[in-house]
Amino acid sequence: MNEMCGRDLKAEAEVVPVGHFALLPDTGHGATKLALRIVEDVFGPGQEKLYEAFDNLLTAFALEKEHVYLVVIAPPRRLNDVHAWLTRLGFESDHFKLIGLRNGDFTDQDWPRDVLLCATADDGAPVAIETLHERVGNLGGWIGGKLGMKKVQNKTLLIDGGDSLVVDDRNWILGTGSLAQMVDYDQRPQMWQAALDEIERKIGRRPIPVGSFPVGNLLYRERLALARLQVHRTARTGFNIAARSSLWARVQDHLVAFYEFAKSVATKRSHDDIDAMDWAHADVVVSVTGRNFGNGPVVLVGDPKADGCPGSDTADAMAKILKKVADDLTGRGFDVRRNPLPFCDGNILGYNNLIVQTDPDIVWLPTFGSDIAAMQAIDDENYRIWNQDLRFPTVHRVEGMLAFAENSGCIHCATLALPPSTQI
Repeated sequence: MNEMCGRDLKAEAEVVPVGHFALLPDTGHGATKLALRIVEDVFGPGQEKLYEAFDNLLTAFALEKEHVYLVVIAPPRRLNDVHAWLTRLGFESDHFKLIGLRNGDFTDQDWPRDVLLCATADDGAPVAIETLHERVGNLGGWIGGKLGMKKVQNKTLLIDGGDSLVVDDRNWILGTGSLAQMVDYDQRPQMWQAALDEIERKIGRRPIPVGSFPVGNLLYRERLALARLQVHRTARTGFNIAARSSLWARVQDHLVAFYEFAKSVATKRSHDDIDAMDWAHADVVVSVTGRNFGNGPVVLVGDPKADGCPGSDTADAMAKILKKVADDLTGRGFDVRRNPLPFCDGNILGYNNLIVQTDPDIVWLPTFGSDIAAMQAIDDENYRIWNQDLRFPTVHRVEGMLAFAENSGCIHCATLALPPSTQI
């Protein structure tokens, strides 16, 4: 049950060819198998709110413990604490697995969701698709290996898992913030097209890109430039720059990459008209519901200007972008519904960042009214949408989620849905 850490995998995972797997939908079916990581900081002084948020989430999962299986990744010295924690909440030992991972073994990445896309092979076996190898090292492959998953041969995709929302294997929504990472300044015009082509070659299906911002905005131009610089660095060095043993070697790599980057800008290959959504992963603002009432798959798109949401220039700008997202998805045949999505004190309160299970129908909905009293009415409205409009009889309100929102995520970000055949 407890498996201690170690960076080396026990055996090389079997490779699944493109075209012989199906992407895992975001709505679990029958039983929900989830991986989550609890880092050392959660147990540290001054982190009581973050600990409470994890406790609230685990408590909510325990309410449906016959349907929920957990893989918890935690520091080795905390595995006994986590075991006692889960046992106190009523989880049986055959419903959870603990894996030890030392902080610093890989580039720190709190959310397993972002380093791995999951799929199911033609033979039903679980499949791991590593997505951020050049940024965080082999963390995604390590998790997949520890769970006995097959893999898709890939080390060059730069897709944040939080930008990926799978309605079904034909309808894969991808936030354009990840497309920005796939785009190199040296590409010829229609760079989005080139990025989509590359993803299709490596994954075997073409995503539906959503979300944009005007790159003319200086803040976002800088962020996109840094993303492109990383692409040059990766292409130049061939591996994660963080793995370089010498500080001077890392500096040299950065200088060479910056030279190539500056040269591409000087030759006017920057394409300032390109848009991308960098201020949030797609799963913070869009929800897959698993519902279809005859007008296409139902998705929720957040509305920062809905009744009760605080007003601000940022909320206004977000609202325009999310209306564009909603209109685009409607045009692609989705049944788009809107829900309140407040932008409050610099944080997106991620009501859309949740876990949905079908058969039985269960939703774990993040709420913020216990942290911000003004959000209680918005808690109620989001609950009503899932319970009445979308007809989910069981909707668990998970309180205290502001601590997650302050870390740029919420329940969906904090968890990684695993294929049903994954052995726990």
